[in-house]
Amino acid sequence: MSPLEFSVGQRVGVHWGGGDYYAATITNAWHDGHKQLYDVEYDDPDGSMMLTRAVTLSKIRRIDEVRLTKVVTPVEDHRAPAQDDPPKHKMNEETQKKRKREEPKVEQHVAVPQDKMDMNRLIKRRQTSSADHVFNFRQGQEVEVNWGKNTWYLATIARAYLEGSIEYYDVEYADGSPDNTSGLKNGVLRNPKNTKLSLTAYLEQESTGDRFPLKLGVNRVGRGDSQDIVVPTTFASSHHATLSFTQDGKCSVTDSGSTNKSWIRSPNESKHIELEPNVPYDINENFRFRVADINYRLRFDHVANM
Repeated sequence: MSPLEFSVGQRVGVHWGGGDYYAATITNAWHDGHKQLYDVEYDDPDGSMMLTRAVTLSKIRRIDEVRLTKVVTPVEDHRAPAQDDPPKHKMNEETQKKRKREEPKVEQHVAVPQDKMDMNRLIKRRQTSSADHVFNFRQGQEVEVNWGKNTWYLATIARAYLEGSIEYYDVEYADGSPDNTSGLKNGVLRNPKNTKLSLTAYLEQESTGDRFPLKLGVNRVGRGDSQDIVVPTTFASSHHATLSFTQDGKCSVTDSGSTNKSWIRSPNESKHIELEPNVPYDINENFRFRVADINYRLRFDHVANM
């Protein structure tokens, strides 16, 4: 894996095509295993929505190796020079020399042919198109996000932006899930449809990742085939423990006087607590629940149901 050529905070020029480079600062740098990728922030605030994320190495040069193109606005383009203004080419030359003495890596303003000016105006319009674009969803709006199999999760739009002509959204889920939060497209989002946030729970076996859904009420745990959750170890008793789960998300576990005991552990603690027989213990999301020699974790899902 090649070392990164640019570092965070370094000043660079970014290439958009047509020989144009624009001044920017590296804000993030990483390697995806195949190529170097960078996030940048442009000096021109209107350029903040074009080629700002995951810019490839081929688009970037050191700022002292390139000529930076000035984006000329219509007002600047048609402004008649004042009588006491120095000649334009002379003014540019003097300005460039002065800036070069004061700061060698400062952005240089060069004269641009008319066809390049027209192209620059087009690029500038593309840059500002995100601000002018009417998005299907707006920041702060509640939506539902599809994770497949017709399962929708409630979320709030945290950011809406364009890449080219494609809308992208970042979201924050109602249950705080960190998965699938960025770069979402329209197809996986929809407006809420008279849905209710349903809380479901399951035990996740740590060694295999297998999930065992909990039903509302009493869930019997043990080695016996008649148990709601069958524990795959001969060290577990036939009826080892009981898990109680309510609609409001409260869960408790009770050891049933098992031979090889049950334990629980909070995610903030480093030691397990051995359960006294027939005494209920309240547990919350991400608590570890150990049955004999098998470890589980309690997980919750907040699902939007039709």
